[in-house]
Amino acid sequence: VSISRPVQELVGGMKRVAGGDLAQPVDIRARDEFKFLVDSFNRMIEDLRVSREKLIQAERLAAWQQVARQISHEIKNSLTPISVSLRRFRKHLSEESITGSISESIETISDEIHSMEAMASEFSEFARMPQPKKESIDLNDVIRSIVRLISPASGQVKIEELTAPELPRIEADPELIKRLLNNLIKNAVEASHDTGTVTVSTAPAEEGDSRRIVLIVEDRGEGMDEETLSHIFQPYYTTKRHGTGLGLVIVRKIVEDHGGEISAESEKEKGSRFIVRL
Repeated sequence: VSISRPVQELVGGMKRVAGGDLAQPVDIRARDEFKFLVDSFNRMIEDLRVSREKLIQAERLAAWQQVARQISHEIKNSLTPISVSLRRFRKHLSEESITGSISESIETISDEIHSMEAMASEFSEFARMPQPKKESIDLNDVIRSIVRLISPASGQVKIEELTAPELPRIEADPELIKRLLNNLIKNAVEASHDTGTVTVSTAPAEEGDSRRIVLIVEDRGEGMDEETLSHIFQPYYTTKRHGTGLGLVIVRKIVEDHGGEISAESEKEKGSRFIVRL
């Protein structure tokens, strides 16, 4: 009797898994070989659950990429006649007839067109995300090049590098890693609202583990509430006026295409930190 009940419960667990239920591990008090069997079965359930979530995510991502391709096409089609009309409007107006209010309105329209063009480009970029072309890179070198590029446009926000010396090299696509860093650092600078410091740091993931490293981008800006934080990696979710909600989705896809993981922590009025493990 003492062994029949655990066996029956394990069989019941297997039937649930066969039926697609991966939510409940088998909870059995067991010893020795049977405990090993139960533990192995529960690990299998967890592995299946994670794999299924990744598959579902990949299917959704493919669908979202198709939608992004259509949106980009529609935006570009709409912007062309608007841009042409604006140029004609400017051409037919003499300098004397352009009052301050008209000039201001023209500039506003022009600014909005540029914003929408940038939006269309971001949708298009998301739709054609390439597979990584990996090579051996020094992440610290890539960080330094991106910080040099972004710093002149970061206003009063200081970008601080705290990179670990002799960081292990990784196999990664340098252009995609640059895109990842560019998105994370620019977001941190924007969240800082022209004040404070953005910190970019690297470290080995674990003591003695030469295969994995950690990248952290941290700001001391406006931060996010729990509701916003729970949605930041979802396509088309944004709190920015001209945002597409794709920047962090692109970042996450780059990380996952490199076999890595990304997570975020944040608190309102205290700042945010993004942790990437590669």
